[in-house]
Amino acid sequence: QDENRAFLESRYRLPIPALQLGQALVGCANACLDISDGLLADVGHICTQSHVGITIYKNKIPLSGAGREAVENYPEFWKCVYGGGDDYELLFTIPPEMKEDVLRISRETQISVTQIGEVTAGSHPELLDDKGQKIGDIQAGWVHF
Repeated sequence: QDENRAFLESRYRLPIPALQLGQALVGCANACLDISDGLLADVGHICTQSHVGITIYKNKIPLSGAGREAVENYPEFWKCVYGGGDDYELLFTIPPEMKEDVLRISRETQISVTQIGEVTAGSHPELLDDKGQKIGDIQAGWVHF
């Protein structure tokens, strides 16, 4: 557990931005930003700017082994996954026809990508649990103003 804690602290203190992936997504992604304000807050930024809704599936959010163990032992830590920031992982949307291109880019850059949701009609993010039920009352992340 000390090893997992050290890993998570290191990822927080010294994030590794996926610059190569971000540069390669030019021409593929409709929207792209880093998760610095928190997953749901940054999904919300895309929703607001693009006038869309986005559904995020909890069970598709990728976690490290240490992160997975943390939320299994302390389920309340899921709030950190949804609302915590400073991850600097990339969050992006693509048209469906670009999926193979993005998978190729992922292989070439050796940076894994995971589809965690889908763009929908609407104007805000929605988070669904493992049973497809909406999760409410969660911290949305950092608010600048």
